[in-house]
Amino acid sequence: MVLIAACQSAPTTIPITVLPPSPARSFLPFGPFHWPESEFGEPFTGAFRSLRPQDAISLLEAARAAGTPLIINLAGSRRNFQEASGAFSPEKFKERLDLFKGIDFDSYVADGTIIGHMLFDEAHDPSNWNRRTVPYADIEAAAAYSHQLWPDMPTGVGSPPSFLMDGAPWKSLDFAFAQYTERRGDDIKKWSDEQVRDAHQSRLALVLSLNVLHGNNGGAVAASQLRTWAVTLAEEPYACALLMWKYDEEDDGAYFRDPAIVEAVTAIGQIARERKAPACK
Repeated sequence: MVLIAACQSAPTTIPITVLPPSPARSFLPFGPFHWPESEFGEPFTGAFRSLRPQDAISLLEAARAAGTPLIINLAGSRRNFQEASGAFSPEKFKERLDLFKGIDFDSYVADGTIIGHMLFDEAHDPSNWNRRTVPYADIEAAAAYSHQLWPDMPTGVGSPPSFLMDGAPWKSLDFAFAQYTERRGDDIKKWSDEQVRDAHQSRLALVLSLNVLHGNNGGAVAASQLRTWAVTLAEEPYACALLMWKYDEEDDGAYFRDPAIVEAVTAIGQIARERKAPACK
């Protein structure tokens, strides 16, 4: 999973411990990464979007008008906040968030248009960060800085709870992220239960995802697989959102325009609309 880079122009002024209960929304946010704002709405109930300072408000207004909750990314791709060596740079990461200092996200968080801030991706993969994982202290510091700027916006990283467990207890990080592909085993319910167990033990909320473009032995997930897998994940009461990697701009989202896929996501979207979901914190 690779996050789309945000523009660098300056912003305008415009033992398992039981978690405490968190407010439930009336449906599960379900949708793809990078879904175009022109198509917000049914059959999806949510999406992931990277924001740029100059058009963040217009995109959020489109999501608000369509009733489409978003998990957002602000820092863009990891190239924006790596040292020359490839290691994670806390200073450069903060500089990326500072580009959005002039933007007031509070009302979008309050009304549920923004349900989470994905800080960055794959902290657990040493191949992305000069042969070492991102230190837990740096993850916590990144989450703390986001909360310093936007106190009520839940924070997470694109890493599974099995990796984040060893950094617990977390003070500022709110959710983990786990993405299923067929290579993770043929029993998706067992896999999902493991993610929930580890997230619960870490006192983190959980965003689930499917790699629909490459999750079927490296190829696209078939409509029958998508329906089976996504229903299993959508019915997991611990999940605060269900995403799909990804809408591919290079082919105008051809995967999601296939009639069989449209039929499958319409059915899954109906399930998502009919279940309550916890907050991503």
